[in-house]
Amino acid sequence: EYQLAQEAYRVICANLESEEPLTVAVSLRFLKLFAKEYNPKEELVEIACQIKSDHPQVQFEQVALLKTGAEESTRLPEPLLRRLLDSSSWIVSRSTYGLIGRLEDEPLRDKLLQRYLDTQEEQEHLILIQALGHGLEPKEARLFEAQMLATQSPKIRGGISGVLVENMDQPAIKSWLIDHYQQLGSSAKERVFMSCLDEPPNDDIALACRLLSEGLYIPADEFLEDLAEELLDPTDVPEAELLRLEQALLAQPEQAVRWRAAKEVAVREHNQEMAIQAEMAPIAREFKETTKVLLEKHGMPEDDQKELMKKIGSALSPVAGENMEQEE
Repeated sequence: EYQLAQEAYRVICANLESEEPLTVAVSLRFLKLFAKEYNPKEELVEIACQIKSDHPQVQFEQVALLKTGAEESTRLPEPLLRRLLDSSSWIVSRSTYGLIGRLEDEPLRDKLLQRYLDTQEEQEHLILIQALGHGLEPKEARLFEAQMLATQSPKIRGGISGVLVENMDQPAIKSWLIDHYQQLGSSAKERVFMSCLDEPPNDDIALACRLLSEGLYIPADEFLEDLAEELLDPTDVPEAELLRLEQALLAQPEQAVRWRAAKEVAVREHNQEMAIQAEMAPIAREFKETTKVLLEKHGMPEDDQKELMKKIGSALSPVAGENMEQEE
C-alpha cells in the first residue's frame, strides 16, 4: 500500500510539469488532499512554490495547497505571492489575502493594509479585515479601532469587533475593548466579559467587576445561577474573587434584585441536596457493607471484590455526599 501511494505521488508530481493547465490543476488538488495526512508538509509547499502558471484554475489550486501546507512561520517567495495577489482571477487574489494574513512578519501585509485604505467597497473591506485579523499588528489594530468608531456600516463594525476580540490576548487591544465596551455587539461583549473570568485569580477580574458594577454587562440568568452555586461550594474560582463579583452585581439595583433571587434559589436547592445526602449517607454505607458481606459469602476473588466495591462506592458517593470509594 505504501509503495502504491509512493508511485501515485511520483506520477502526480510528474504531471505538474504538464503543458496542460487543467492537468496541473487536478494534480495540485490531489496534493492538497494528500497533504492532510502527509508529513513533512514543507515538501508539498516547496513543490507548490515551483509552479509559475498564470492560469486561474492552476493558481486557485496552488493557493489552496499553500493554505493547507504552510505554517504561520513559513516564508513563501515574495514574487509568488505578488503574482497570486495580482492575479486576473478575483477569487485567486482574494484567497491570497487570507494566505498572506496567516503568515507571520509577512512584508506584503502592508500591501493588504494599503488596499484596505484605498477601497470604498464594503465587501472588499470585510475580506481584508478577516485576512489581516490573523495576528493583528499594532498599527493594524489602531487603524481598525479608529475605523470601528467611524464607520456607518454595521457589517464592517461587526467584522472589526470580531477580529479585535480574536486578538485580545494583546493587552492594548483588550484595554481598548473594555474602554469602548458599549460600542461592541452582544456577541463581542459576551466574549470580552467571559475572557476576564477565564483564569482567575488575575487582574482581569477587576475588569469584569467594572463591567458589572457600571451596568455595561447584563449577565444572563445562567451566569447568575452558576455564580450562586459556585459561592456555596467554591471549586474552580477562589472565594475572594467570587465575592468581588457579587459586590459588583449588588452595585446595580436591577441586577441586585436578579442576583438575590438567583442566590435564594441556589441556597434552597443546596440545602435540599444536603438534607438528602445526610439521610442517604447511612443507607449507602449500610448497602456497601451488606454487599461486601455477600461477596465474601459467595467466594468472589479478593481482587474482583475490590474492583466491584470501588465501582459501587463511586456510584454512591454523589448521593451520600462523601467519598465512598475508599476501602473499609
